[in-house]
Amino acid sequence: MRNSDFSLPDLMASRRNEMGIKIAARGGSISVNILDELYIDEDDLDTEFGALPGQMGYWAILVGRYERLVSSMERAFKNWYAGKYQEMFDILLKETGRRPNINSVEYMVLNRCKEEYNKRQEEIEEVKADFYTIKTMPFALNSKQQCLTQIAKRHTLDWEATEPSVREFPRSNFTTQKSSNKEEQLQHSKDVFSKVRNKGD
Repeated sequence: MRNSDFSLPDLMASRRNEMGIKIAARGGSISVNILDELYIDEDDLDTEFGALPGQMGYWAILVGRYERLVSSMERAFKNWYAGKYQEMFDILLKETGRRPNINSVEYMVLNRCKEEYNKRQEEIEEVKADFYTIKTMPFALNSKQQCLTQIAKRHTLDWEATEPSVREFPRSNFTTQKSSNKEEQLQHSKDVFSKVRNKGD
């Protein structure tokens, strides 16, 4: 299927499974989908603007938390490796009766501790990958803020371009309100414009 056959919502939905990450938290982890964080509900801009500072603060805190987590894991790995290195050094020294060279000791560490070595490295790489993703979120939320501002300006211009008789009604009547289904929104719009038409008559 060609890309042109996809609508934007379909395209975003197809990417959804690729946009989820698990964030380390006290007592375990929480699943977060980046698309949900960056989604803009044009029908409820007030809520979007109100939630944005909290979102930006949350991700800024996560950046700092993950930066410390990566540093801590790398430090723990170095300490573990140093301990294993010394252990293998002592074994080789005892077996050969002479001071082993660096290459011999490193080879022995990797040979005897391969499983744990790989496991620790994979854990660090996984956290680093999440960290790089998290680091981009403050910039992405800044872009979201700019988009929200532009959308709000467009709505204002649309409002100012309406007929004066329509503008006499509260502006909130024309801001699509949160409702359980599209039928309620449609009925709300019909009621508003019915009032406008009756007023004109």
